[in-house]
Amino acid sequence: MKKLFLMIGFVFLLTGCGMYIGEEKSDAFKLLLNQYETYVDHDISEDEHFFELINRTMIDVIPSIVKVEVSIYSNLNILVEKRISSGVIYDHVDDEYFILIDQNQMDRLSGQKIEIEVIDYMSNRHVATHLFDDLVEPIAILKVTSRFYHLEKINFATHTPKIGEPVLLIGNHFNIQNATSMGLITNYRDDINRMYTSIPSDSLSHGGAVINSQLELIGLQIDVIDHMSILLTRDAIVKVITNYQQSKGE
Repeated sequence: MKKLFLMIGFVFLLTGCGMYIGEEKSDAFKLLLNQYETYVDHDISEDEHFFELINRTMIDVIPSIVKVEVSIYSNLNILVEKRISSGVIYDHVDDEYFILIDQNQMDRLSGQKIEIEVIDYMSNRHVATHLFDDLVEPIAILKVTSRFYHLEKINFATHTPKIGEPVLLIGNHFNIQNATSMGLITNYRDDINRMYTSIPSDSLSHGGAVINSQLELIGLQIDVIDHMSILLTRDAIVKVITNYQQSKGE
């Protein structure tokens, strides 16, 4: 149980290169830690179950997570800005893959041009097409074609997580691709389709996936408050996808 305590008591970023650890000491986090230990006592009785969850995440979920690089050019074709964020593959048809990202990454002034590259979990680069901006939620949809590299789509959760439930954020946070951090669901705002977490994060993980212990998508990071990840809920994400399909007449 000590290993589990250390894992939730610290920020951990699992990558192909190693692990970054940063300590969290706030009173609010201590309260959440107590909630987590109760969960562990009842639902994860062995350390090996925890590490099995992390291993399964690396194998089953990471192939659905991408890094997104957006380059903004002036009307004179001069690079003005490069933005980096995260994205999630939610569907594919043959060799076409559809990706959810933070819509704010697409913002540009009149006359500016935009180029989008998606970097998959194996660091392969793909030129992306910007398909859709939702009118309600800050989510956009991209498409890439990958004929030589097979990627995976993420599975959506079938239930809403409870407050105090451990969840994982996977994305490009802290500028480390395929990084994974753990935290707890801390609050809901059903009126604005938001979930609040104790997961330490930054803006580079906007568009990153938050999954439950069944490796299912429960939300997409769209904001950070006090360095903690704020999510758009699963139901709102499904509505965005429905809006896109309806815009195509499907």
